[in-house]
Amino acid sequence: MKRIVLPALVLAATAVGCRDATLVPPRSLDSPSAMAVARGNVCLSTFEDAERVIQYDLSPCADGERGAIALIVNEQSDRLALMDLTSPLPRLIDLDPTTPGPNHLEVGRLPVDVASSPDGTIAYTLNQLDRDVSIIDLYTPQVLRARFSVNETPIALDVDPKSGEVVVAAGSPSRLYGFAGISYCGADEPCEGSPDPADVQPRSIDLPGTVSSLVFSPLGDEAWVVYRDLGYASVISFGETPDGFDTACLSGVDSKPCIVANVSLGFDCSDGLDNDGDGLVDQQDPQCFGPRGAESSRGLGRVQMDACANGLDDDEDGLTDRDDPDCAFASGLDEGVSPLATVPVTTCNDSIDNDGDRQIDYPSDLACYGPLGRTERTIRTLGFDAIGIDTHGVFAYVADRASEQILVIDARRKVLIDAPSAELPRTDALDAQLGVDVSPSPLSVQGAIERSISWRDPADDQHVVMRYDFGAWLSANNGSLQYVDTVVMFCELTGEIVDRNAFWRGEQSAQESRCLELPSFPLASASSRVVVADETLPASCLEPDFVECATCLEAGELVCEACLPFAPTQFELCQRAFTDDVTRYVNPRFALRDGGGDDGRLLGSGTCEQPEALLAAMQTYAAANPTGPQDLKCNSLLMPQPLVADAVSIAPDDVDALVGLGRATLVELRTLQFDADNANAPIVGFRPSDQRILTEGVTSTFEGVIPGTLRTDGLFARSAEDDGSIWVNVGFDPCVRGVAPGDHFVVTGEPLSRCAVKQNLEYEIVETTNSQLRIAPFDGGAAEVPTRSCFDQGFAYEVRATEEWVVVGEAAGFLSPFEPVLGQCIPRFGASRISSRVRTGELYQGPYYSFYLYPGIGGDEVPAVRGTSVTFQVTSGFASVLFPTCSSLGQQCAAGLFPTQVLWVPGLPGGTLLLSPDPNDEFIHVRNLEQSAGGYTVIR
Repeated sequence: MKRIVLPALVLAATAVGCRDATLVPPRSLDSPSAMAVARGNVCLSTFEDAERVIQYDLSPCADGERGAIALIVNEQSDRLALMDLTSPLPRLIDLDPTTPGPNHLEVGRLPVDVASSPDGTIAYTLNQLDRDVSIIDLYTPQVLRARFSVNETPIALDVDPKSGEVVVAAGSPSRLYGFAGISYCGADEPCEGSPDPADVQPRSIDLPGTVSSLVFSPLGDEAWVVYRDLGYASVISFGETPDGFDTACLSGVDSKPCIVANVSLGFDCSDGLDNDGDGLVDQQDPQCFGPRGAESSRGLGRVQMDACANGLDDDEDGLTDRDDPDCAFASGLDEGVSPLATVPVTTCNDSIDNDGDRQIDYPSDLACYGPLGRTERTIRTLGFDAIGIDTHGVFAYVADRASEQILVIDARRKVLIDAPSAELPRTDALDAQLGVDVSPSPLSVQGAIERSISWRDPADDQHVVMRYDFGAWLSANNGSLQYVDTVVMFCELTGEIVDRNAFWRGEQSAQESRCLELPSFPLASASSRVVVADETLPASCLEPDFVECATCLEAGELVCEACLPFAPTQFELCQRAFTDDVTRYVNPRFALRDGGGDDGRLLGSGTCEQPEALLAAMQTYAAANPTGPQDLKCNSLLMPQPLVADAVSIAPDDVDALVGLGRATLVELRTLQFDADNANAPIVGFRPSDQRILTEGVTSTFEGVIPGTLRTDGLFARSAEDDGSIWVNVGFDPCVRGVAPGDHFVVTGEPLSRCAVKQNLEYEIVETTNSQLRIAPFDGGAAEVPTRSCFDQGFAYEVRATEEWVVVGEAAGFLSPFEPVLGQCIPRFGASRISSRVRTGELYQGPYYSFYLYPGIGGDEVPAVRGTSVTFQVTSGFASVLFPTCSSLGQQCAAGLFPTQVLWVPGLPGGTLLLSPDPNDEFIHVRNLEQSAGGYTVIR
């Protein structure tokens, strides 16, 4: 075999100003834009000659060995570079020792992509200007004369890991070409039985959009593509349909290759697909009231769906959902009763061609979402940039640069996962997107699975608890690499455990293969699973007492005595546990990985407001109970105040149990593992989870003023209603501010002298619109309402919650459970799970932190009174895992770094590597993830 050499990296110290000088080797890469890894039968052996020059031999691997060579295309120099990956920090291979510096192989013009054969002996480069594919024999190594020709401009390239077929995505028109794989045995001749490239005729398939990225499933036969101009991904099958099976082709004709699935990458009502199979797409479907809606209750959307969006003609008038005039929005509860007194004029019913396409209103303008649609413009997707799949085909990930998110796909079920609803606790009520928020714009993404032994039975070496971390690495256009933490799973295994190299080759046992089979997301609630007696649950979840507790919770009861013996974590255990052939505990993350450690905490003891009535009640109780708390400051256990969420299981009169509890806690995720003595018994560890937790001050006020409602622009109607209520014009939108019937409207201004109502001008709100409130007298307030004659001009007022604490964050603010639609207040999506109000003695579950509103020692003897408030500080301590793609030779990160790709390469002799090419600054960033210090370098 041909001997090739690589000059050793020389570091020399000079006595100039007492500083070390680093000698940087000459740059040989020229716009490295894409990389691949050839793993298989070509191995590199190294030795150092007498001149201390590292030399390499490329040769067939010995039995049991497996080579690893990085392939790098250089767009500007039209060359392919090779890099040795067998050492902890790789180096380029010099392919011509007779000339200075590392030298590379000349391929076609403007190579933009590269891939290798399944056995690692052949490399392929996609040459955009030549419109063909170069073939490189890695044994020699040399570029062969023959090439695969593509009629159109090629965009992307990948190789089927099962058959070796070379698949090229081309544009104008958009099409995939499949070329039979080639094997070479040297001397520029195909191996026996391998076709000559000149004789290979490709098979092809037309695609509906312009491909931006192409990747094969590691299981083979199926390729995934995303488009620059469509809101979905396509899955294309290249494998033949087995005998006895019907074709899976969407066309119904078994002609391979063919599209077998189109996977939505957005909301049902704007993704370009018929998600519910009724033959209607997006705005054509009467279940769609806008682009962020869903086509069915099982679909992906951010609109609450009731009778007006169920696909049924509930009142049997021949009209369904939004086409029924009685349905103004998806959350309408009845098709027979209109929520609107008069139908408002909107863009889609105003008899005007608003977008200039010569189509007017609904149904003529196909862009309208029904007769009350608010735009005639067609929703246009910006498409997607890249797709990657993990090593075992569990999750696929899509980089959405426009929305700065990573979308997560269940690759085996071929469905998009709503990441905010899949993580626990759910945050879909607060997130307008379906993916994992990342910043800045992601350019490339690749799935990863980290595998480690969490526990090994000391009595049985083949009885272990294996941990699997599913996630993805992404590169961003600020020159950084980030990690998305998708799912952490613990799985109990018995029997022979394959080593790491065999695992990455897919040679794990059938039992371990079951460990990689995840449930669908979001996970079913614990109470739902135990009510139906799910046999996959651990036995503790099916005990009669626990089932009784879960049944009570499922019924929506506020107090469930049957639940008192159970800790809150028991419900999460039953939600996340799965037992069939193996026992697994699934822990959804769907967020950036926290690299800052478990630093989420409370800062300081906070401040408070203690009205005189509360302070007097506390003093009276303390005097009558000398063995109880005597401290009357803000942290007194007599005073209602926020305590950690675990305090929900503490009896109010158990003073000792309250000692040492924090004033508040961040949202916590339970990491379910196995007890070391009994692998079937879980233990629970805690850690802060949500990177969106804000460092801020939080104020909780009993019957506090709802933010934004302390104003001076109230105006009463001229007369009261027959039932004694009256309408008030207000200068804010009650929906946006979260004002609800039952709140109290307090007039703080002085009425005119002629007004019969003089004092205590406090009323109950009984109805709201987008600009008005209807108020009425209540016991304890004024006996009658004032009219315009009492306040002939604007007056001062405020709106207060009733018997609830109002929780407001300095940054997070106050979350309204409603949103205004066409002049009406409708429930905000997911508002039932998250609110900015809580009653004394209940658990507050906010968007970024949670706490138990402890009622205080003494119960009814020391009640909260209006104006009682507690202010405390929280901090998240979150820092996302982020590696800047900088030089390891002391250079600073330059502006405008542009890592176009990220490669995660596990199972190498020197450890798992993270590789990223940067064509702008012309280097390869290399990081060894198994070396905590010094494990990175830059290859030029």
